[in-house]
Amino acid sequence: MKKIELTNSIVINRKPEDVFTYAINPDKAKEWRLGLLAVTKVKGRPIKEGSVIEESVEVMGITMHSRTEVVSFKKNKKRELKIKLGSSVRINMTEKYKEKDGKTVLIINGSAKLKGVQQLLSKTISHQMQTQLEQEMANLKTNLEA
Repeated sequence: MKKIELTNSIVINRKPEDVFTYAINPDKAKEWRLGLLAVTKVKGRPIKEGSVIEESVEVMGITMHSRTEVVSFKKNKKRELKIKLGSSVRINMTEKYKEKDGKTVLIINGSAKLKGVQQLLSKTISHQMQTQLEQEMANLKTNLEA
């Protein structure tokens, strides 16, 4: 099994509670996430530890099912996720929301485990995932600062 590491941070000119509330809302996700076709099911509202979000996503031209479980939740501060993408990609992601001078520093770290033929494409997949993470965070910033 091959592992990919992802990381990015961004400063958003809004309070952490504003950024957190918007970022965790499945009903707002299509406004800023790339490749998200539909949120198909949400178990556990409001979103909290133990909530599960199921989605239909497009990844590299392929429509896949995604299942995200919230494994840790500290309101306006931190959220940890376990994501199952398709049948073989597993992603662990941590989002940290820190206040600095009335703004939010959002830090996202993640790791993905690849199986089978995906291991052969690990550099391409890693680049694609990192680029997507950076674009989604830029979209989040744009939407919240508009």
